Amino acid sequence: MASRKKNAFRLLIAIFAITMATAAQSSNEHFKLADAAFDAHNYVLAVAEYTKGLQIDPNDEAANYNRGLANYHTGNYAAVITDLTKVLQIDPQNVDAFYRRGRAYYLRLPALNDLVQEKATLDAAIADYTRAIQIKADHADAYRSRGQVYYVQGSYDRAMFDYSKAIQIDPDFLSDYYNRGLVYKEKQNFDAAIADFTKAIKLDSGYLDAYLDRGRAYYNKGAYDLAIADYTQVIRAKERSATAYLDRANAYCKAGKNPLAKADYERAVQLQPAFSISPRLCK
Repeated sequence: MASRKKNAFRLLIAIFAITMATAAQSSNEHFKLADAAFDAHNYVLAVAEYTKGLQIDPNDEAANYNRGLANYHTGNYAAVITDLTKVLQIDPQNVDAFYRRGRAYYLRLPALNDLVQEKATLDAAIADYTRAIQIKADHADAYRSRGQVYYVQGSYDRAMFDYSKAIQIDPDFLSDYYNRGLVYKEKQNFDAAIADFTKAIKLDSGYLDAYLDRGRAYYNKGAYDLAIADYTQVIRAKERSATAYLDRANAYCKAGKNPLAKADYERAVQLQPAFSISPRLCK
């Protein structure tokens, strides 16, 4: 009798082992298909295959993370948050999951139309970026992304600190200089803004946004000829930039070059009829 019970128990163990092996093989097959679809940029198919595999093995950390990335590429940020939250339940020290979930919170903003939700979402993004930085002190992406959120919130000193930290870690990442320049401009520190925009332009001579905003900083300083030169640089590269024409028109006007201002106003309105209601500094 004892021998029969022992044999039955062994049989159950064998059946269980075979079942688990079959399930693992089945989930791995779906994960392999999902990985191939992801590599081919077919993110919808990747999500579908990761989902099939996760139905069999719901605690596979890599599959949950990769499905989160695939959802990220499809713009389904709510699903990204769900997937990466699962990852963090499995591994609370996964720095990439904190960073990516923070990005997903931030990118969800356009889909929200409630101020309370927006604030909570921004706060959640900051919390995730902060946790990523606590785990990995030299996480430049987390610093620059947290700086972006602080900028949106109007917390300019905090944004400046984060962009400066990102620059310290990764000094050749040009958009950090541009974004810190925007912060300086908001704080009316136009000389510092100009220095940062100039650094961004040195790193990329075709960085038109940096030219445009450096022109605005020059304009606010009263350096109208320098502003005109930057706006002209934008117009040369992007002939249909209504904003650059409007800004240059204002600079021409301040410089006392009314005929040139008039021509630029007309061109700006031609390109963007909504600018017809913009106040004109001169006629």
